[in-house]
Formats: sequence, structure tokens, C-alpha cells
Amino acid sequence: MSPETFAAMCQPTGCLIWTGAQTSKGYGSLRFGGVETYAHRVAWELAHGLIPDDLTIEHRCRVRCCVNVEHMELVTRAENSRLQAAHRRGLADTG
Repeated sequence: MSPETFAAMCQPTGCLIWTGAQTSKGYGSLRFGGVETYAHRVAWELAHGLIPDDLTIEHRCRVRCCVNVEHMELVTRAENSRLQAAHRRGLADTG
């Protein structure tokens, strides 16, 4: 998939909202390289390359269907869980 084809599936709003299929939890979803995956992961990989196995993507904007790589950062799974819990308690910076 080219970056242009990927961008055509998005709606810009500050966040870049994925307008294709979504999971039941609100994450963008698509088939990429023959595998069903999250749209935000494809966005990251198109912009920055592969995501290391020991890291995951944190949506600093807290919008699950956002594919704007400027709203994402790579974090450990433990840090992602900590940030999600802090956000639920109203303690996290939303980017």
C-alpha cells in the first residue's frame, strides 16, 4: 500500500481519522501485506519503519482511530498500560 492510498482512507481533523473499517474497540483496521492489522500501526510503519517487538504505539491524542503519526509515540507495553490507567483517572496529558 502506498502512502497516498493510505492517506485517501483518512479524514483530517487535527487528528487524522481513519475512515475505513474499525474494530469493535474503535481502532482503524485494514488488510496490509495479507494480514489484518491496525491502521495506526500501518501509518507508523509507512512513516518510520517496523515497530520493534518490545514496543507498542501510544496514541497521545487518545483517539483510537487517529492515524496521525505526530500523535503517536513508541512506548513499552507497561508504559502504555500506565498511561491508559492515568488517563482513565484524569491524570494524563492528552498530547
